[in-house]
Amino acid sequence: MIYTYKYLSHRIENFHLNISYFFEQLFKFNLEHFDESILLDSGNNFNQIVSLSPDVLKKSLKELTESYYKLSEYEKSKVKHAFISNKDIESICKDVKKAPVKYGELQDDFAELLKEFDKKLWVNYPHVDLLKSHCGTIQEHFDEFVSPKHQQALVCPFCGLHKLKPFGSIKRDSYDHYIPKSLYPFTSINFKNLFPMCNECNTDEKKATDTVYKNLVRRKVVYPFDTEYPFDQLRIYVIAREYYSPISLKTMLNDIQWDLEIKIEGYDEEIFESWDEIFNIKRRFSENLLRYQSEWTGELMIKYKIECKKGTCFKSFETELMEIAEYQKLNSPLGILKYSYFLFLFTVPDFEKIISESIL
Repeated sequence: MIYTYKYLSHRIENFHLNISYFFEQLFKFNLEHFDESILLDSGNNFNQIVSLSPDVLKKSLKELTESYYKLSEYEKSKVKHAFISNKDIESICKDVKKAPVKYGELQDDFAELLKEFDKKLWVNYPHVDLLKSHCGTIQEHFDEFVSPKHQQALVCPFCGLHKLKPFGSIKRDSYDHYIPKSLYPFTSINFKNLFPMCNECNTDEKKATDTVYKNLVRRKVVYPFDTEYPFDQLRIYVIAREYYSPISLKTMLNDIQWDLEIKIEGYDEEIFESWDEIFNIKRRFSENLLRYQSEWTGELMIKYKIECKKGTCFKSFETELMEIAEYQKLNSPLGILKYSYFLFLFTVPDFEKIISESIL
């Protein structure tokens, strides 16, 4: 990831807490029939919310109660395990020994009911006005989440190629279920599993990719709320794979064999491999480098020509340019690529001589 998000505590989490309360009570009392006085938390109006949502909530909760009761003790234990393991999103991301439970591991009839229920919870939110007043809306959560009062970054953290929509906009970016709700139960309204993501990352690339398994092999991924992720040390290097003579700086990458390396010194490289596999980062970065290299090289030449007129030496120009590019990594679309490309240009043999001759 380019950077990680800062988690936002918000009243919308009350919905997830109320649904979790239902399952906790269900496991505890194992009722044959739905009883809202036992299974629902009456202290915060959730019983009223359920009554006002007979098709989405009440019917589903009744069916789940009766279906769970009919399960064998072994099947019930698997459902309980899924509930406990799947809500710990951070551990799922960081610890490959943690194995989240898939719908396919649960008894068929119950799994089908649960999957449809989880889908409804997200797609039909909010069900009633009372729920909206009790928990707020996703748009409200988005506006607070991307507000500069909460976090400063402006670009999609999963690629850095596109801007996030601004707070206060009539539209919002889609929330991605990082651990896919289509594969894993109890993840659909857990806001520790929900992240604003640009449309290209969400719809074109990630889709319903299983983030925690690749070909049935468990993999480690970045937890998008990881407070210890050292994004300020992230470097994406353009690496030339052959000797080259930079005859034309503006189209140089078209003429040589090159590759990208993603690194944070001392950080787990497996995480970057997963990032690339899930979001096709290297392919997308390479495509954009080829597209924008001419524009960025031209911009660099213009800026150097202006600085030459001021009497600025090449080294000072390089330092100032890279400081600006560093700042733009989190604030400008393609900023991470532009920084990486400039970093590459300044390693070109005799670059100062080449650029000086070019602007003349």
